[in-house]
Amino acid sequence: MLDACVLANHPVTDLLLRLVEGPRLFSPRWTDEILSETQRALVQDLGWPAELAERRHRELRRHFPEAWVEGYDPLMERARNDPKDRHVLAAAIRADCGVIATFNLADFPAEHLEPWGVEAQHPCDLLIHLLHMDPVAVVSKIDEIAADRRVTQVSELRTLNRHVPAFTRLVAERLELDLDP
Repeated sequence: MLDACVLANHPVTDLLLRLVEGPRLFSPRWTDEILSETQRALVQDLGWPAELAERRHRELRRHFPEAWVEGYDPLMERARNDPKDRHVLAAAIRADCGVIATFNLADFPAEHLEPWGVEAQHPCDLLIHLLHMDPVAVVSKIDEIAADRRVTQVSELRTLNRHVPAFTRLVAERLELDLDP
């Protein structure tokens, strides 16, 4: 389950969603509510034009129709994590997701997730896990993003380093790259 704070982080989301394209390293899940929160954050907090945020929402629906989770409302009253994020846990339970990827770990205390077999994971930890699963795929997707943006691999890693530093350090070590300017 990808939380809105992760989906609003474009560099991290771009890499995560490319890792779904193939080889498929995980299956992303989200809800209309999560996507609405994401859209609000993109426009209100990050200054995206509303049309661009709406286009992104449409593209996610078009490219990942299987990601949507519905029918989780009855589980919200049983969730005990932060009230504003109970919908995320309820959706994760409904979709049988073992992991909620979120930058807001404090909103998902382990004692509230464990009874459901769910764990909250920082996107950095998720990316590290995916790197261990298939380092070639992860590095090739980073290279693909760099090529699409017409920047170097090091430049793309520096961008990711602002959000997921432990992950980028591991990638840089594997590739014997120096990320210092």
